[in-house]
Amino acid sequence: MLTADELTDARADATATLGDVCNVQTPAFTTDAHGQPIPAYEDGADLACGLRLVSAKDTWQQADDGSGVSITVTAVLRLPAGTVVPVDGRIKVTKHHGETLSTPLLFSVVGRPRGDLLSVVLDLTSVDGV
Repeated sequence: MLTADELTDARADATATLGDVCNVQTPAFTTDAHGQPIPAYEDGADLACGLRLVSAKDTWQQADDGSGVSITVTAVLRLPAGTVVPVDGRIKVTKHHGETLSTPLLFSVVGRPRGDLLSVVLDLTSVDGV
């Protein structure tokens, strides 16, 4: 059994291995002049993450919410333990392998987050053909 201090140290070590930077975007829908919804997202704070892009031959299909619709998983992301990601949120990756991206990578979350005491793991699908 880990003590509270050991768990804190283990989480800090796990976070230190995350070589990318991303933020969790939350929906902030507005409406146009005709009252029609305009989807928009607000950036959260930058945080360490670990992005693994899935090659085209290794992608897989996953039913998102029991609707029977299958979505192609194109990436897997690790976040620090305790990170909250809204079901309808998005992930914006701004640095990958330590390099600032000229165009951030945008992803939607597929399915439910999973994880353990050290991290949260998300399956992702590309947004806008990224």
